[in-house]
Amino acid sequence: MNMKVYELLEQSGVTARNPLPADVEQLKITGISESFLQVINDHLFVTISGYATDGEAYIGNAIERGASLIVTESDLTARENVPFIQDDNARESLALLASAFYHNPSQDKLVIGITGTNGKTTTALFLQHLLKKAGFEAAYFGTVYNEVNGQRYENKLTTPSATEIQASLARSNDDVVVIETSSQGLHQYRMAGMQFDYALFTNLQHDHLDYHKTMEAYYQAKKSLFSLMKLDGKAVINSYTMWGNRLAKELEANGKQVLTVDTKKGATNYVLDKTTDTAVVAFNGQGGQIEEIEAPLSGVYNQENLILATTVMVDLGLDAGNTNEAIADFAGIVRAV
Repeated sequence: MNMKVYELLEQSGVTARNPLPADVEQLKITGISESFLQVINDHLFVTISGYATDGEAYIGNAIERGASLIVTESDLTARENVPFIQDDNARESLALLASAFYHNPSQDKLVIGITGTNGKTTTALFLQHLLKKAGFEAAYFGTVYNEVNGQRYENKLTTPSATEIQASLARSNDDVVVIETSSQGLHQYRMAGMQFDYALFTNLQHDHLDYHKTMEAYYQAKKSLFSLMKLDGKAVINSYTMWGNRLAKELEANGKQVLTVDTKKGATNYVLDKTTDTAVVAFNGQGGQIEEIEAPLSGVYNQENLILATTVMVDLGLDAGNTNEAIADFAGIVRAV
């Protein structure tokens, strides 16, 4: 797989701040890397700064390994024989370039992203299980493992790097992709270039403030997932908390399609009765069909997680009444071997 530089820039929307010579625009790029250790001949190397390291320190190493072009936030004009693209946001550019290089693989799949302080993993695995029971081939990227084409492998991050997720989607033959999207991953633009059919919000708790500093910043990071929905994409939100209620209202005000789960009778879409041992859901609000759905894991949070997953299944046109049978053999949260 390869792509010329000018094609990559056109299709990704990334704009170089510095003028590119014609010969650089015609360079063929054979891969995109943010780690110099992964660079091989004719790769594009994107310098990413982390807490402990600065990607620009490894430009020389990347060139020695065969990188033909550098994307960086700095001006490298003073460095001779280093073709480069200067960009204001290298992290976002990395994700957009990776998506374009792999021909925007998320646009041709049903893609479901899940964010929230708690419940991402359980909701994602509930969804993957229910989708498989309904006959879909379903990939999963998240905390416990990644799974593509039925093969599981260990991961290092809740939300994979931009290059990993795009490369994995490009080789995936799965019908559906379920992705846990962490606030850090969203803030670091790892999901830029992704297109989601459904974006789910579980809850927002006082956590990760060492990274985000304030609850407002934490909320905005979570909310950014919903800006990545496809034009006909839908948000599925636990709206019975302050943050969920706010998110639902803000998205609706911006013209987004929103499905809400609430504890109040007459809620917009689905009602969770937290006074019972089972999760009782009123589909389509007042007067809708009542289904009693029993979560396979104990605790009210797992009821909430299962309702979110079931909401997606129902919106896909599947019968909520099948959920109990389909979820009965859920194996729980098992890490990849």
